[in-house]
Amino acid sequence: EVAVGPSRGGVQVLAQGDELALHPSYTASERLSLIAEERERLESLAGASVRGVRFHYLRHDAHATLPELDRLGFAYDSSHGYADRPGMRAGLSFPFRPYDVAADRPLALLELPLVVMDATLAEERYLGLSAEAGLDRAAAVLERAARAGGTVSVLWHNDRFEPAYARGWDRVYDRLLGWVRER
Repeated sequence: EVAVGPSRGGVQVLAQGDELALHPSYTASERLSLIAEERERLESLAGASVRGVRFHYLRHDAHATLPELDRLGFAYDSSHGYADRPGMRAGLSFPFRPYDVAADRPLALLELPLVVMDATLAEERYLGLSAEAGLDRAAAVLERAARAGGTVSVLWHNDRFEPAYARGWDRVYDRLLGWVRER
């Protein structure tokens, strides 16, 4: 996922063979019309379709926002996780189709379970772990998913790669990717 402003950032991401996904604004989960507006703006800036979503601070009401994402034709969302701890919020370690209770049917939208987020591990308001302890905690959650044959989502914010803010979390990400490649 990459948040893109009015710059050539989106074009660069696409040129690298990566995909752009929408990171709706803080209040979009309360004003669902913003989701379509923000998607249209990102698509016009990038010149490409946007298929995925993850909400700021994981702020969404699954019963309202996921059916709206489905109605708008998004292919996937990766907002269903915990901000305050790693783990499988829906109890599933593999992508799934959320159920729309109001319509009494599963959505076409695929939910990619978010099981580890850097801010959860590092920030004092959540776990406040050291980089080394954070790596251990993240690997433990991913190990459980791997044992179940799962496919999950990991979120690492781009400021964790800025030397002034990284505090070792950039290396944790690299080591975590290495851990995944080994398995």
